Amino acid sequence: MSKKDAFWAVATIRKDCLKGAAGHLPSEKDLKKKGRGSIDYVGEANWGVTVLRWFDNGLVPMVSNYVGNDLAS
Repeated sequence: MSKKDAFWAVATIRKDCLKGAAGHLPSEKDLKKKGRGSIDYVGEANWGVTVLRWFDNGLVPMVSNYVGNDLAS
């Protein structure tokens, strides 16, 4: 698939859908200690996917293949 045929996406996901990425990210408790606006992420270089957790009023888990290469590098 060429870049022009690619499908780019950024989305929120459920906490239970993080699978193996959850073990590489800080817990909700740790992000809450850092305060509102805290963020941490893990990138998968081969697929160009980034999974992140952002703490706003609560935990917001997200996944993206659009910004994956930019954040992970």
